Amino acid sequence: LSGEKSGALSFDFTAETDDSKAVYSVFAEPFTLSGSGEISLSVFTENDYPHEIRALLEDSSGKESRIILGENLEGGTWHTLKGKIPEDASSPVILKRIYALYQTDEEKDLGTLYFDNLVYSYTAPYTYPYKSGNVYDDFAEGEGEGMLIRAGALSAAEKTLISHYTDVEMEKVTSDSDYGILLGSRNTFSSTEKDNALFITLNTKSGGIRKTSSSQWTSLKKAIDSSKKDFIFIVSDNSIFGNDSFENKVIEDFLASTDKTITVITKGESDSLSIINGVRYFTLAPIDNDFDLSSRVEKIHYLEFHLDDTLSYIWKPLID
Repeated sequence: LSGEKSGALSFDFTAETDDSKAVYSVFAEPFTLSGSGEISLSVFTENDYPHEIRALLEDSSGKESRIILGENLEGGTWHTLKGKIPEDASSPVILKRIYALYQTDEEKDLGTLYFDNLVYSYTAPYTYPYKSGNVYDDFAEGEGEGMLIRAGALSAAEKTLISHYTDVEMEKVTSDSDYGILLGSRNTFSSTEKDNALFITLNTKSGGIRKTSSSQWTSLKKAIDSSKKDFIFIVSDNSIFGNDSFENKVIEDFLASTDKTITVITKGESDSLSIINGVRYFTLAPIDNDFDLSSRVEKIHYLEFHLDDTLSYIWKPLID
């Protein structure tokens, strides 16, 4: 909270009594905070200020907390004060008031405090993308060593300022690897080998492999059967499965029948992973599929794989 003018809080602690006393700056409308985080406040005092400045908070259960923002301020300069919201405070938390506090035996004085730039900062705890129920104990998840592969999804054709920014960042991330996968950058069949991995790109824009191009099924099978690589990545902008349940079962069974470690990566409505008969099926959601504008950038992830004798992977946020 900032403006053209600063708030002013005048205090007079010169009374003869030595009891604790306070002067409050009360907000016309209390500020609602998400929960654990930090409050910062710019404070100016013309003369040295030998007392505490505190904030009064109230959580959703009605419990009040008083946090110290700063004390013993040097006069003639602005100070940035900070205070952490208690971790056990129930969300949401209300900032009710900021106050100057005189305590017993402190210097009896008077003056004015000027307030500006009241800021609430909050870092949401990192939560991993959705996983279907059969993969919580996937042994391959975690940091690894060896060949570095990064996979991410570009936004749709209609660009916005935010989607352009995330696309540029995703291109940087994926290019800074031994092999980069960018969903949304190509949509034709291709296959290429690098180190101990075979990378296959499919065109499934019409709904499935065969429906888009019947020859792709033959090309896919031939590429896998003829390759001597141990790790195979199948990449497509859309799901490799269509509306034909029989055909889908054939695809599942074929991929599961090989002696390769197969990973399928496609775009989807959310970031997810399913393991079907030993084959990992990842989906990556581009920015277009996120409905929360205020936090959409923080929700964009990419996948980082390492290939050595085994495969390992980890989800990573595009923007830290």
